[in-house]
Amino acid sequence: MRPGAFFSSILPGGLIFGAALFLTGRPIPERLAAATEVIPLLVLAAGLLLGWRFNRLRPVLALLVLALAEEALRRHGPASGSDHPAATFVFTMVAILLPLNYLFISVLNERGFFTVHGAWRTAAVLAQPALVALVVQRQVHQSVRFLDISIPGVAVQSGGVPHLALAAAGLAVLLLAARTVSRPGPLNAGLFWSLLTACFALAADPGPPATLLFSAAGLILVVAVVNTSYSMAFRDELTGLPARRALNEALNQIGGSFSAAMVDIDHFKKFNDRHGHHVGDQVLRMVASRLAAVGGGGKAFRYGGEEFTLLFPGKGVEETAPHLEDLRRAVAAATFTVRGRGRPRNPPVRPRPSRGKKQTVRVRISIGAAERREEHHSALDVIKAADEALLRAKRGGRNRLALDRVPPSSRNNGRRR
Repeated sequence: MRPGAFFSSILPGGLIFGAALFLTGRPIPERLAAATEVIPLLVLAAGLLLGWRFNRLRPVLALLVLALAEEALRRHGPASGSDHPAATFVFTMVAILLPLNYLFISVLNERGFFTVHGAWRTAAVLAQPALVALVVQRQVHQSVRFLDISIPGVAVQSGGVPHLALAAAGLAVLLLAARTVSRPGPLNAGLFWSLLTACFALAADPGPPATLLFSAAGLILVVAVVNTSYSMAFRDELTGLPARRALNEALNQIGGSFSAAMVDIDHFKKFNDRHGHHVGDQVLRMVASRLAAVGGGGKAFRYGGEEFTLLFPGKGVEETAPHLEDLRRAVAAATFTVRGRGRPRNPPVRPRPSRGKKQTVRVRISIGAAERREEHHSALDVIKAADEALLRAKRGGRNRLALDRVPPSSRNNGRRR
């Protein structure tokens, strides 16, 4: 896992989790305890609104699971004054179903809010409390003996911790942790920290402490929706590079001298037409990985289509030229093996021997670079100058680097920055 992905998996979910434990580990102020009647509703409303706005169903389903679990425990749990066997049964079912639902939600493909799949998944979540209530109403829970198995000496709520609940929680937490490491992202990290917080809520004292922990679990999901939406807007999903909007933000914030390079994959349209778009996507990812490793302090962005942008803060175009030339040569020297449609993106641990002859192709790129000068009134003018240099590189035969150098007359007059 990259260092940036590691820290993004810990923050902000880990901070909210730690703050919630710290807050509930001491006497809760009266005003905050009184606000626990409203806080869960505000968190749920915020999550529903953001999920609808950004068309994210999975965090909304997890929020519904949290809200239904808290409501079931408040109305029918051990602290509600209900019949003891019924209350124990409700608590046990909540402790089992909550982590299993999280595990199920984590592996779902995001199909959006207003779809048939979304309706079925929402109905499946909403049906669970109805089934538990039906079992309690008909007193069938008294014959469900295997749910009463507990670990002696470990007390949670009014009795022991059911083995099935412990197994479900432990399995879900471990699998979500593994998924967060293998597939780092705001939502996977949010589901992990939210589930961990919810497990502590199940073990907390009924009332404000449990409510605050459930609310913290929901807040983690709300923040995950925001971070996911930000990532979608500012990061290109195919290549993993920062996207055009992130480039615009970087250009607005950049100050002083800098260089910019525009990179274009040569004959990419013909390549797509010959080998197919799935191979074209592989080429884009390969070139993006080379751009991300460029030297000289350059930062790569996906500009659009087969074009990329490199920014070199504090560097002149002559300083960046060797690094850009090394980049061009590295891409040209690489042998690109075409993967089949069914081949996974990441290489397996034990690859199967290939059948038949592997298809290899060569990829070439053209680069145009420019630096900030007096005649460039904005950072966008530098990008335009780099784009014009890129056109000269393509017209000159492609697979080459073209620089927007300062004219000799300007250099002699001392006008170069």
